[in-house]
Amino acid sequence: DAKTKAARETASQAREFRNIWRKIFERSDLGSLSKVEVLSRFRQACHLCDISMDNIYDNIPQVELPNPDEILRYLTATQVAYGAFGKKKAECALHPDYVLRYCPEVSEVVFISQSSAQNRPVFYVLHTLTNDVVIVVRGTKSIADAVTDSFCDTARFTDSPVDKGYEVHRGMGIAANYVARTALPYVLQALDNWNCDRLILLGHSLGAGTAVLTSVLLARVLTVKVECYTFGCPPVTTKMDMPCPTNLKMTAFINEDDIVARLSLLGIDEVLNSINPKDRPMAPRAFIPGTVYLLRAVDGSTRVYKTDGSCPALSAEAMLYYCMQISGNRPMAMKSLNDHATVEYEKKLVSLVRSADEAWQDKCSSCA
Repeated sequence: DAKTKAARETASQAREFRNIWRKIFERSDLGSLSKVEVLSRFRQACHLCDISMDNIYDNIPQVELPNPDEILRYLTATQVAYGAFGKKKAECALHPDYVLRYCPEVSEVVFISQSSAQNRPVFYVLHTLTNDVVIVVRGTKSIADAVTDSFCDTARFTDSPVDKGYEVHRGMGIAANYVARTALPYVLQALDNWNCDRLILLGHSLGAGTAVLTSVLLARVLTVKVECYTFGCPPVTTKMDMPCPTNLKMTAFINEDDIVARLSLLGIDEVLNSINPKDRPMAPRAFIPGTVYLLRAVDGSTRVYKTDGSCPALSAEAMLYYCMQISGNRPMAMKSLNDHATVEYEKKLVSLVRSADEAWQDKCSSCA
């Protein structure tokens, strides 16, 4: 029956989870050390760490974000998925009325998945006043979501020959296949009902990584334009230029010291190797695909830097740097965690919207 099947699936996933993390720690050979030795070596590694991020932005081009108000609306949609607004936010997050209240540009809620499970995040399918179909994938909010995050080794994305030669974050890859498979009938119906020519995918954190991979799957079977905008996306693919259809555009926003955007299996290996240095096989580097905008506060304003997933600011060494900083620097520990919060992304985007408005007003005044 259904309960027996669910129990079997849970047991199987638990075994898989243990195997993933056993392999990670076997590579590091930490089993030969006591807990006291591990902590002592970690503190020593932190003390000796000579990685610097001081000039990391010097060689990254600074740009103006052309549509900060639109990106801010996209961020708001990801916040609504968490139930971030209102007094009864936890209870209301999965109700269409809640979405319509806090996303005024949404004309109709087409579908809401009602509960999350392991590798099955909550997501919305929406239709907007601009005649777009939108999928919003919720980030980590439940224990099941956290388990999906922790399936952090890499695996084949699909069995298709086009996906041979690279791998993706296992948990997010499974989640993306689930979202794409479940959402597709609703997306096709919405595209047909309103004669839409664009599908937009949005997500933050776990939702960001899942949205990126879902966008690839859906763009392969759709002829309309597919655009994916994410916030705090972790590295999800071992191939930066993973095979993507020409109708797909992916854009990621990373807030300053957001550590989640640097989390990867190779980064974990780097941290463990700093504790117990040995010549051993390391995990492949993982990337955030598409265009990446780094958001940084400087002198009370927000600067935007345009790059891609190969940027040193997003490397495994950067993850090692942040881990070392966190271990001995409480303000940095709080900042690298806080910078992942949607409210911190909101502050940066509100600043950009304000600057754009002021620039427009100045331009109008000079023309008057």
